[in-house]
Amino acid sequence: MSKTKIEIGRNPQCDICVDSSICTVSGSHSTIEYKDGIFYYSDHSTNGTVVNGKKVKDETVEIKYGDSIALAGTYELDWAQIRTFFPISRETKIIGVTAPKSRKTEFYTPGQESRETPSGQSGSRETVNFKPQRTKGETADAPVSAPVQSPGAVVGKWNWGAFLCTWLWAACHRKFWPLLVLLVSAVPYIGQAAQIMLAFYLGLNGSRIAWECGKYSTVESYCKAQKAWTVAGVIILLVSLVFNAAALYTILSYYK
Repeated sequence: MSKTKIEIGRNPQCDICVDSSICTVSGSHSTIEYKDGIFYYSDHSTNGTVVNGKKVKDETVEIKYGDSIALAGTYELDWAQIRTFFPISRETKIIGVTAPKSRKTEFYTPGQESRETPSGQSGSRETVNFKPQRTKGETADAPVSAPVQSPGAVVGKWNWGAFLCTWLWAACHRKFWPLLVLLVSAVPYIGQAAQIMLAFYLGLNGSRIAWECGKYSTVESYCKAQKAWTVAGVIILLVSLVFNAAALYTILSYYK
């Protein structure tokens, strides 16, 4: 099929329909438009999109074939599917061959190019190898797009920083309900149980919460920040262990 603009999302009416179980992707998440030989990606979703490791939300960016596009940072689009909607063709050019000038129209499919011969010459078509045109400054062996780390590979991981820092980590990532644990922390048994359950909840879901909070524009900045939180959590844990050990030693010494 041939289009100039496609819709992407969980809505069944979208051209590329994402599984409805992936709730982080919006019903109408984004569009891709092919105009004047250029692809444009427009995000209008709730959780944004990660394009080549950079977060895009409520904006339009230029993309190239092979670029990494992850809806909500988790669902990676397949370029093989995207290309089925857009015909790959070249602009019609006017070239001088013989008087009068004639048009030369070029079409191609991956790997080959079919070219019309100028009017007045024998033969109607010939097939030649297609060589992609390169922009100024682009080398012959340059890849279409640089490899980037997919956010889908990190947002599902266990988050040690969230596990160790619990409510402090949550507040810094715009989740304030864990602060309620502080209200019951002094209650015997119930407070300790609530803190343990909160720690495991944030450890399991912290990576997704951190990415979706909107603080991080790239996967690299996200990973760097979460690594720092992990280091801080380990330091807090060690300090608390030393403090508790010293307190226990003081109490035992007092009763001897």
